[in-house]
Amino acid sequence: MCLTVTHCPVNTQIFHDIAVSASDEFLLEYLPQLLEVCVRLYQTMDSTDDPFVAETKVSSDELMKLLEKRLGTGPFVGAFQSIQRRLQGNKFKRKQEIAVEAVVDPASYAEKKVCDLSYKSVYFPSLV
Repeated sequence: MCLTVTHCPVNTQIFHDIAVSASDEFLLEYLPQLLEVCVRLYQTMDSTDDPFVAETKVSSDELMKLLEKRLGTGPFVGAFQSIQRRLQGNKFKRKQEIAVEAVVDPASYAEKKVCDLSYKSVYFPSLV
């Protein structure tokens, strides 16, 4: 059974509490991990009318702004750019693997495409 992100309970209040109460040294040490969670939450949430999704996106955005305010723009931007580069590299690798699969095994590629379209038509009818 496939689950969408909206079925996963995420409590961003924990991260907010860490950002408010932790020392600057702790935040600088764990800034990449905290930012990666925020970025992934913000990017993977779909744009449905679900209030949980909207609340999670707002919480992630607020946490990123709070971290930037507490630690300064320099460390924040550096960590954010490294996360973005890594995520874009992973995305590029996945796209390359899919393109290779389409050439090497077209039947499997077509089967996955049909499965993806049926999943989207059930969970995201506005996108199909």
